[in-house]
Amino acid sequence: MSFDQSTKPPAQKSVLQPPGVLSALAVTGLVLAVIPCCPPINACGSVFGLLALRRIDASAGALRGRGLALGAIWAGLALTIIGIAAWVWVTDELETQYKIRIEETTESFVQKMMSDDPASALTLWARDDTPPSSSALAAFGKDLKQRFGALQSFQLASQEVGAWPLDSWQAAGAFQFEKARLTGGVELAVEHGELVPHFRIQAIEIDDPQGGPLRLPPLAQEPDAREDQQEPDGSE
Repeated sequence: MSFDQSTKPPAQKSVLQPPGVLSALAVTGLVLAVIPCCPPINACGSVFGLLALRRIDASAGALRGRGLALGAIWAGLALTIIGIAAWVWVTDELETQYKIRIEETTESFVQKMMSDDPASALTLWARDDTPPSSSALAAFGKDLKQRFGALQSFQLASQEVGAWPLDSWQAAGAFQFEKARLTGGVELAVEHGELVPHFRIQAIEIDDPQGGPLRLPPLAQEPDAREDQQEPDGSE
């Protein structure tokens, strides 16, 4: 007896695995990583991507988004480095521009005081302050010119920013005259409105080692404390 029946194994039903859930941490990390000009946020995006990658690998397929996590890691690192470099460059460039404007303002102010029209120096005086008189400007400029000759340059050595809203500035440096090189400094008012603000003079002081410091406006004379003390009464 022949049997023509095929001996095939019973068909096995395929079990479909449900797709994993997209990792919200990976998506968040990628979004944070690609925000421009924000190095701290870009670094956070890179950290989120690393955490998401670890969770995805440990989920046994329950989570997906490995490519997004890797993208967050590398994009976050790259933009963090680029952002820090850009901020350093911008800061250095602004500091250079501040230096140039402070030096130009100080040089121009002193040179105008020494000119035939010393009152023209008032165009560089702080607008919110009471300016010195024209006679005080003329006397100050004449005294400087007689002692040291014409001003050739002012070289900034250091600068200090005042408290917020950064409307005051202090700068110290060297005044190069024809006859001497002297240290000194200026107090400046800041006029905002541009990326690089304009500066105006509030006070200037030049240290003369022989004749003493020259300052405009002069410091107010403090009354002698001894004059305020009453004479002791001798009677008991």
